Amino acid sequence: MNTVAAALRELGHEVIPVDVDGALGRLVATLDNARADLVLNTAEGRAVRSGSTFYPTVFDGLGLPWVGSAPRASALASDRFACRAIAAQLGIATPRSWVASPGAVPEEIPLPAMVAARTRGLDAPAVRVDDRAALLARVDGHPGGAVASELIAGRDIAVPWLAGVGPDGGALGAIAQDRGEVDPAVAARLVAETRRIVTAIGIGDVARLDWRVTATGEAVFVGVTLLPSLAESGTLRTAAARHGLGTLARVLDALVRAACVRLGTDPEVRAEKTRARVGLVFNLKRVVPTMDGSVDAEAEFDSPKTINAIADAIRKQGHEVVLLEADRSLLTRITEAEVDLVFNISEGIRGRGREALVPAMLELLDIPYTGSDAATLAVTLDKALAKRLVREYGVPTAPFFVMTSVDQPLPPELSFPLIVKPVAEGSSKGVVATSVVHDDAALRAIVGDIVHRYNQGALVEGFLPGREFTIGMLGEARPRILPPMEIVFQAKAGPNPVYTFQHKQDMGDEVVYQVPAQVDEALYEDIVTLAKNAWEALGCRDVARIDVRLDAQGRACFIECNPLPGLTPDWSDLCMIAKAADMTYDGLIAEIMAPALRRFEDQVRERLI
Repeated sequence: MNTVAAALRELGHEVIPVDVDGALGRLVATLDNARADLVLNTAEGRAVRSGSTFYPTVFDGLGLPWVGSAPRASALASDRFACRAIAAQLGIATPRSWVASPGAVPEEIPLPAMVAARTRGLDAPAVRVDDRAALLARVDGHPGGAVASELIAGRDIAVPWLAGVGPDGGALGAIAQDRGEVDPAVAARLVAETRRIVTAIGIGDVARLDWRVTATGEAVFVGVTLLPSLAESGTLRTAAARHGLGTLARVLDALVRAACVRLGTDPEVRAEKTRARVGLVFNLKRVVPTMDGSVDAEAEFDSPKTINAIADAIRKQGHEVVLLEADRSLLTRITEAEVDLVFNISEGIRGRGREALVPAMLELLDIPYTGSDAATLAVTLDKALAKRLVREYGVPTAPFFVMTSVDQPLPPELSFPLIVKPVAEGSSKGVVATSVVHDDAALRAIVGDIVHRYNQGALVEGFLPGREFTIGMLGEARPRILPPMEIVFQAKAGPNPVYTFQHKQDMGDEVVYQVPAQVDEALYEDIVTLAKNAWEALGCRDVARIDVRLDAQGRACFIECNPLPGLTPDWSDLCMIAKAADMTYDGLIAEIMAPALRRFEDQVRERLI
């Protein structure tokens, strides 16, 4: 597919590759966020019965224009029995065919016969069977249904279809499988019959119609391939070259133009992309934290390197960037800057609701911004509040309690070992190797230190002894789930390891990051389901990172949600996860920003009404 993408870029198109493997929700979210003018689909399908109809149906449901045929035409063309029945109604010769399924194979099927899945595209080509046992075994291999047909001796000939190309409206001529000459009269007949079948089925921009021509010159229609190969040696490229389309780029250009004609759009005009004046709001890190965490006041703030990387990525999208530090003067300066929207990475300076301050101000000013809203940012910073919310939503989390003084008694549901951390800090501030405590004296010592140092309560949780993961998520109502990353603790991390502040400054030889995490299907579903439910329970949008750890029984439990994950290139967890998902840094920033751009565009439209 790299060659296809390169050819499209050669034609001047912006290309967004979309991997269809993985969860359907992720695919839908990716397509929804891509804002594509046109989808070029090369994927066959997911289900035995839906075949080539699957993705056109998804595109249609999302309101996305695509190259190819409509879902109904795709369904008819992909069904070997149905498309032959349509051809027969036109008076075109077809092989005698029977629908068969495991346990229901008609006795009258002549042998030898050809057997294939009823739906084209998801299996190997039709296979010859010479006896009843082989026929039954072959049909059993197609639980979604098979088509058995009489064996017709002859020569395989294809007629590629590319709408609008050539004197025959799209039929590019007859190409023999052996690449030998085809009798001109036979070729003319095949082209004419191909046009009739294309019209009857409603085939769209591209296809290949397959024929078998007997020794007496009879043309027998075999079936339709909706996604013919784009390889140089394929029949589509061979036939297109005879019409002056000798390169992949020229074939793709013809495909795009055919789709645009069908859709009634101008292939020379791209949908106008929003060019916005974007305020990048941040807190600048001026004091570098120490490894031991004794100096960590600005640990969550961003370095000039990170700020500049984000700004450059936004500029590469064609937007203007205004740098705005989130200090006391922000309200005045952002009003004067007249920005269209804000890319928000500000952590806030003080208070339990500090991460929500900039979003709340932007809502007051009616300025769209990236990331979750003020309510979500306020809740997620307070780890105890977040845990209460997700617990009410049915998301598993370790038992917990907030201690605001060393004198508070420990609830009976909590037993050692316990982990203790500040209730409203990020970047693992206050989480050190001694945060896991095994007795009451150690518990009260660390609680006293947290209350004194951070001027807030200490979150006391049951220690989860299992594996630890973090899951990056992008999007809105249907977020894209990025590959889970495991924080793999090494032997030097000790018997009860935790992901500490020191590890986030320098992982050293105590932790290794593994992404994608090596998990079985059941654990993957457990982790991803938890992340989706936590995202929904907390009201996240655009971007977040959900931290998960397994309990003693191997069950995934919610640790916390970070709706303002770090964006330091090649260092922050989310950036490493995105890279493993084949996303560039610029692509990650663009995907975070896409929903905010849509909100800005909606705001502009509303003001025009």
